[in-house]
Amino acid sequence: MKENFKKVLCERLTLLYGGENLGNKEDPTDEIFFLLLSTKTSYKSYEGCYEAVKKRFPSWNELLSIDLKDLEETIRPCGLYKYKARLIVRVAQVLKETFGRVTLDPLREWPTEEAERFLLGLPGVGPKVAKGVLMYSLGRPVLPVDTHTHRLAYRLGLIDKPRNMRDERGKLHAELESLVPPDCRKVFHVGAVVMGRSLCLPKNPRCSSCPLNDICPKNGVL
Repeated sequence: MKENFKKVLCERLTLLYGGENLGNKEDPTDEIFFLLLSTKTSYKSYEGCYEAVKKRFPSWNELLSIDLKDLEETIRPCGLYKYKARLIVRVAQVLKETFGRVTLDPLREWPTEEAERFLLGLPGVGPKVAKGVLMYSLGRPVLPVDTHTHRLAYRLGLIDKPRNMRDERGKLHAELESLVPPDCRKVFHVGAVVMGRSLCLPKNPRCSSCPLNDICPKNGVL
């Protein structure tokens, strides 16, 4: 990825998506549960589930004493609701054991690498969720890699071939972080999600309508 291309790409993405809001949360505790609900489901489903959970359990500390079936029914539309309910409760328990209440606020003062290690140690939390919390809620210059970020990175020529996301996990995150400048990582991720939902589709991408078409090396050839 040549430096001039990086510069043009970052400028373009910032202009297009620098003010975009994907519904992520400023509070890191809100964000981790928001992201856990988002696993393997559509954004319309998990956004609704998150709002339902917040309405049903206004304080995350309530997760420590709930009937698990109550939480399962609340998040049923998200899919994998039994797994996610158990996971959410277990994460809440670990946070209570660590910090005395269900919170991630102490991480605001932690170095990025230390905060990331802690998040990766939580039940069910992988690099995407950990880096999502770090980026969206803690303002750290990291790059969460989801299916949209991965797809855009390949089509823009940042990586030479599609990867198996399950197998690559941390390696792909580290590789793309090294390729995307720190001040461009958030807007790269956000732009990839926005375009991945509407233009840079897995099949039949709408390349002629893409705002990056003129600088995309693939230019519709996949």
